[in-house]
Amino acid sequence: LHKHQYIFNKKEDEEKNNEDILYLEEGFSFDRNKSFLYKNDNKIELTTNENKFFDIITKNPVDVTPFETLYAYIWSEDAYNKGKFRTLLYRLRLKLGIDIFENMYERGYKIKIRKNLV
Repeated sequence: LHKHQYIFNKKEDEEKNNEDILYLEEGFSFDRNKSFLYKNDNKIELTTNENKFFDIITKNPVDVTPFETLYAYIWSEDAYNKGKFRTLLYRLRLKLGIDIFENMYERGYKIKIRKNLV
């Protein structure tokens, strides 16, 4: 009985951990529980603001995150500064080598999720 309970609990934990991992395009994945970005299981070091960007944009990955929400979460400021935000995205694109963010014209950004795992 204890062995069965152990196996059941372990399976439940694994399923929960898989729900916390968001699979992105080009072999990237983001562990929402730990706030870690991986490329083919290799951890990518992110700055504090880059990490905040991933945290907020992956909360509801199928929805568009408005510019104002992104900016307020990352910098804790009310006034939206396009220059700061563009610089952050530019550095992320250079670091990752691809663009896994989708600009939804005048609405905000969305992260590109691997289609077969949505």
